[in-house]
Order: sequence, then structure tokens, then C-alpha cells
Amino acid sequence: RSVGMLCGLRKELPAEFDDGPYSKGRKETTATETTVCTRRQSIPEELKGLTVVELIKKEGCTLGLTISGGTDKEGKPRVSNLRLGGLAARSDQLNIGDYIKSVNGINLTKLRHDEIISLLKNVGERVVLEVEYELPPVVPDNNARIIPKTVEISLYKEGNSFGFVMRGGAHEDWNKSRALAVTHVRVGGPADREGTLKVGDRLLSVDGIPLHNVSHGEAASILRQCGQEAIYQIEYDVNVMAGQAVSAEGRNRVLASCAGPFVRTVTLI
Repeated sequence: RSVGMLCGLRKELPAEFDDGPYSKGRKETTATETTVCTRRQSIPEELKGLTVVELIKKEGCTLGLTISGGTDKEGKPRVSNLRLGGLAARSDQLNIGDYIKSVNGINLTKLRHDEIISLLKNVGERVVLEVEYELPPVVPDNNARIIPKTVEISLYKEGNSFGFVMRGGAHEDWNKSRALAVTHVRVGGPADREGTLKVGDRLLSVDGIPLHNVSHGEAASILRQCGQEAIYQIEYDVNVMAGQAVSAEGRNRVLASCAGPFVRTVTLI
């Protein structure tokens, strides 16, 4: 498994990794990117989540993200690509398909695509993005074939991040409250190298601090204040396939196959 480049150690990337720091480039959009962006083109109000992302650029560096949309383009401004090894990707705060509502307090709603690009290029070293995203799914109701499994994992921080993006959290509108869920695990990052954390897993606590009833912003603050090593308690759903014989060693092992979105499969006898 390849390890992502660390902050401060990254050398100049080949041109094909970045066809412009912000504007929609010439690269073909992958199937995954297209699916995400299309699915999130119009997020119903009851599924909208908001978060604030702060990025600090070094002089001469770019954010390493591609923005599409604008008043003269199809759709609202959104993240259409995150460059491998770039600042935005390493921050573990953005997902492809996230909408960018404002930059340093400047609303993007009525700006053309070229105006958005110009703003991002000249915004300075501190970049504060107001981000709109689709809330993670509600935790499924009790189901005899699906059971929750809780495990503890130890992750080491790399820069200010543990290598995953989370969404959800408590909300003043209870209809928008969600468990804090993992929506992306960065390839080569700490969580990926440890190997346990998967997309859809829920974060229950970190270093003994419960995360059940905290907002997304509060959870992000708690994670930033963690030391270099943190103990996470996570929960995921297991689809129980009864009646198939397995060895004692494999009895409680989560298999690689998936029974559906965010559900792992295990065989019990």
C-alpha cells in the first residue's frame, strides 16, 4: 500500500496531478467523482449539513482542489476534485461533491466561475470555506440480521489529522442530528495504514471523550486537541449470515465483502 506524501516533504508533482489549482481542468472526471457530484446536485433542505473549513496556505502553494460551477456554469460551486497530496486533501476536511457557499465571508452564490477562481487565487494565506454537504444516513433501526459491533483502534496524528473525513453530529434541528460518520478514508493516511476504519463507521468516543451529542464543529475541535496518538471507539453495522460453518478463528471476523452501503458481513454459527 502506497503511503501519501507528508506535509513539508512533498516535492513538485507531475503536471497530470493538477490541471490548475482551482478551475475545472481538462482531466476526465472519474465515475466516482461524477456519481458523487450528480447525486449531490440538489440536496434537500432536510439533508443539508454545514461546516467551516480553514486552510492555511504557504506562500507560493495552492489549495490543491478543483472547483466547478458558478452562475455561468451548470450547478452551484462545488468541489469536483481533490489533488492527491495537495493541501485540501491532506486536511481531511473536504469531500468531492461538497458545495462551497462562501470564501472568507464572501458569498459565491452570484459569482461567475472565473470570479470564483480569481477570488480563490487572491484570497491570501488563510482560507475559510463555508461548506454545505449531504448528511450521512440515519443509523438503521433494529434489525435481526444487522447488529452493531464496537471496537477500539489507536491512530497516530499526521499534521493535524488522523486521515479521515467525518460528517454529521448533533444539530439544533433534531431531524438533522446524525451520528458522526466517516465519509472518506484518505489513501496512505494514518487511518488507512492502520486498516480498521471504513467509510460508514461511526465515531463513539476519542480518548474517552463521548462524541454522541456533540456538533460537527465541536467534534472537529476535540480531534484537533488530541495528542499524537488517540484511542477511538468506533461502531459499524454487521450483516449476520447465519447457518454457514466457519472456523473458530473466522467466526467473528468481518469479511471484506459488503452486504450494502456501510454494512460489513460476518458469518456466525
